Amino acid sequence: MNEHVNQLLSAFIDDELENEQRKKVENHLAICPFCHSEYMELEAIRKELFSFYQSIEVPDYHFEKAVNEKLNRSSFSYQKITWLMTFLASFLVFMLYMKFGTTLYAGITFTSAFVGVCISFFHVLVSILATIPFLLEILIITLIIVVGITLWSVQYLIRIKHPLNKERYE
Repeated sequence: MNEHVNQLLSAFIDDELENEQRKKVENHLAICPFCHSEYMELEAIRKELFSFYQSIEVPDYHFEKAVNEKLNRSSFSYQKITWLMTFLASFLVFMLYMKFGTTLYAGITFTSAFVGVCISFFHVLVSILATIPFLLEILIITLIIVVGITLWSVQYLIRIKHPLNKERYE
């Protein structure tokens, strides 16, 4: 028997094999030290898991009842806090409206209009950049040229106006 049966070992341990396959695995385990050692390791793991499972203490009914009561109490206090926060927020909005009603309305209207204008501006900008090929590249190159000329002009003016160089340019 040249084939190892390590893929059938888990089913063999769990007694899930048919009689023919079971006998094949038993016969192979008797002659193959590799598969036999793997079988022994799997069997040891199964025994450890079983003993661990047996050592777990299942809580009784009173534990479940206590947890449910605790959850019900905490959700009740959560509901109270939620109602309190809703009331306070409503009261704050009402007080702000009473104090700054028209100013608040004008501020919200202005902010809304400003955001709308900004969104429209960016939409138009993106549309223009998308329709004209290489516009962004042309703008960047032009900007670099303008900044370069400006820096050169400023440097030239500084040289001319510097007291030590003033005589040379007069």
